[in-house]
Amino acid sequence: MKKKYTEIEDYGPLPMPDEETSILMACCDCGLVHWYALAEHKETNEHVILVIRDNRRTAQLRRHEYGELHRGKKWRLIRNE
Repeated sequence: MKKKYTEIEDYGPLPMPDEETSILMACCDCGLVHWYALAEHKETNEHVILVIRDNRRTAQLRRHEYGELHRGKKWRLIRNE
C-alpha cells in the first residue's frame, strides 16, 4: 500500500519535487500538511519551490489527533550543528 505522505528521518534529505509531481508532507509533531511543488516564477523565470499548506488535510489529521503533540508527548527541537 502506498503511503499518503512522504516520510523523512531526522537529518535526512528532503526529496525534491520535479515539474510533473508534487510532494505531500505532514509534520509528525503538529500535523500540519504541506504540498511541495517545483514551479517557475512568472516575473524572473527562476525555478522555485512552492510550499502550500493544505488546510483540509491538516484539519483531518488534527481531528484524529495525529502527531506527538496531540497524544500528550513533549515537543522536542533537534538541531544539526
